[in-house]
Amino acid sequence: MRGPRGHSHDESVEVADFRVCDFYSGGVLVPLDYKLTAVEQLQLLEHSKAKVVVVEYHLWRAIMHSPEFHNIKTKLVLVTEAPLGADLAGGFRWEDFKRKARRTL
Repeated sequence: MRGPRGHSHDESVEVADFRVCDFYSGGVLVPLDYKLTAVEQLQLLEHSKAKVVVVEYHLWRAIMHSPEFHNIKTKLVLVTEAPLGADLAGGFRWEDFKRKARRTL
């Protein structure tokens, strides 16, 4: 699947890293479709009862601006490609999270 900027989500380092972590933790990967609206993304997250979300910055920004955003119940949101200092509404930059995790191992 290719994203709006031509990225291949199946080949990205972030997805590969997360798939390995997900596999070892017994989780289930629920892909978010970039073609869905922010409201539809939130409905998918609610239905899946996802505890952790890894999402690209442009999708997260759209989700944050949705009126239904306050209903999100995920425990951890990791945002890829987020600029330094970006308001992530409680989410964390994937790059920072990954760097900190490597230090603790």
